[in-house]
Amino acid sequence: MFAPDFAAQKISYAPSLRSATAAAFADIDLKGLLADFTALSVREQESVAVIEQLTGRTPKVVLDPTLLPATQDFAPILGTAPQGDYLFFYSIDYPPEVCRTVQQTARRLHLPPVYILFTGNKTYRALPYGFRLARHQTPGDFLALVKGAKLVLSTSFHGTVFALRFGTPFYALKAKRGAAYYTDPRIATLLQTAGVAERYLPCDRAGEIHTAPLHRDPALLDRAVAESRAFLQEGLIAR
Repeated sequence: MFAPDFAAQKISYAPSLRSATAAAFADIDLKGLLADFTALSVREQESVAVIEQLTGRTPKVVLDPTLLPATQDFAPILGTAPQGDYLFFYSIDYPPEVCRTVQQTARRLHLPPVYILFTGNKTYRALPYGFRLARHQTPGDFLALVKGAKLVLSTSFHGTVFALRFGTPFYALKAKRGAAYYTDPRIATLLQTAGVAERYLPCDRAGEIHTAPLHRDPALLDRAVAESRAFLQEGLIAR
């Protein structure tokens, strides 16, 4: 989707191509459509080469907008987390092999209950595994579930983002696409940037999952936040 022409400076901020290749844009004049954008960026490292090939310009890799505010800025909208220890499992489509991994992990680590949120009709296929639908479903409740969990397991980019933000022990899990495990380049780039790439696992490596505190160098993500904010500031200054 592209905005109509208007007399203002335009930039792109953190769009995601995920695993798309240049061939996916064969019928689109992306170079022409982006010609009057003064600055280009992408959310994942893999997309840099695609944009270069299609436009002849090198985009900057920046962070998702949800990583730019200070953590305390989310406090006013936080909901109430369940009491006691629990595992929070956040997914969009709840792949069966990942559901089994989460179920086995919860049993091994003695972490009942497992809470989930309704993210669409595919949520119902997670219920036979004994997971509990959270009683409240607002964005603030999502944040509270992440922040208060003993462990977060997620196939979702934003599930990973907020576990990282709140310092909650977490693992991003890879589901299968066909015979192979799919790596979401958004998650891979983020965790590489934050220095915790080991927290992204195929779901058949459940034995490596634990609830030990997350140890990372905060300066790595802080530097990326500063660079992303600078990109926005510089890109939005009229030239």
